Amino acid sequence: MGNTSTVGMVTFAVFMTEALIHYNTGVADVTGQPFKFRIPPGQQLLKLALIVGAATTVSTSIIAYLGK
Repeated sequence: MGNTSTVGMVTFAVFMTEALIHYNTGVADVTGQPFKFRIPPGQQLLKLALIVGAATTVSTSIIAYLGK
């Protein structure tokens, strides 16, 4: 596994964690319930993962380009 793969996996993990925190914060705000960490239903989780995957690809590509 190359350095770019490591950067991509770490970036995806950090971005996905942030996305899940934002998702749960939004659910708490809308429902008026206290913050509770939950994994979103399948369709919403897939949407989050695709968005995070796209952002990860852009970020990893920029890092690789700047590292040359």
